[in-house]
Amino acid sequence: MQTKRLGRTDVDISIVGVGTAFLGIPEVNDAAQAYADMSQPFAGRVDRELGVEA
Repeated sequence: MQTKRLGRTDVDISIVGVGTAFLGIPEVNDAAQAYADMSQPFAGRVDRELGVEA
């Protein structure tokens, strides 16, 4: 799992986990596979009710 430091804090967060929250992808592995192969369009299931509103 890839992580990134959040701002100036010592908190490391999951990159894929944040993407999953915003996109509404219920399965983390689906999001990871989508990022791994950017040459193909994302064909996974997206539940807009699970997504985070901005």
